[in-house]
Amino acid sequence: MARLLTTMLSAAISGLAGVYTEKILKGSKVTLWVRNVQLAAWSAVIGLAGLAGTGDLEGIQRHGFFHGYNAWICASVCNNAFGGLLIAAVIKYADNILKNFATSVSIVLTTALSIMYFGLQLNGTFLAGVVAVSSCLVTTGEGPLEESS
Repeated sequence: MARLLTTMLSAAISGLAGVYTEKILKGSKVTLWVRNVQLAAWSAVIGLAGLAGTGDLEGIQRHGFFHGYNAWICASVCNNAFGGLLIAAVIKYADNILKNFATSVSIVLTTALSIMYFGLQLNGTFLAGVVAVSSCLVTTGEGPLEESS
């Protein structure tokens, strides 16, 4: 029960954050690139604070920040950076609902590729998630409910 409640709370907070972000991006005269630099600066501050709390500062000073990085890690970092820019552009020029739809489509495509290339085995929990995502897509696509007289 606790897992369900935390998942629902996470979804609600994520939705509120998405709508608030859309309001800020669309209601601001600041360009998308300036806003991304501002967000990156705050992310760096939070990341450095988190790093200081891990006790790994000595290892980083001794070996360097990028010690242990390989091509896969660099590709993952670039993919996440590009994804962040893409999401900001979608929210700026479309809306949060379209962003959520694109995220759902990416989940389905990632699943299909994982089945084809990595032999992913589907189980009941995964299928329940597919039903939940599909239900959300259907209800989002239906538009506002009409009032009955």
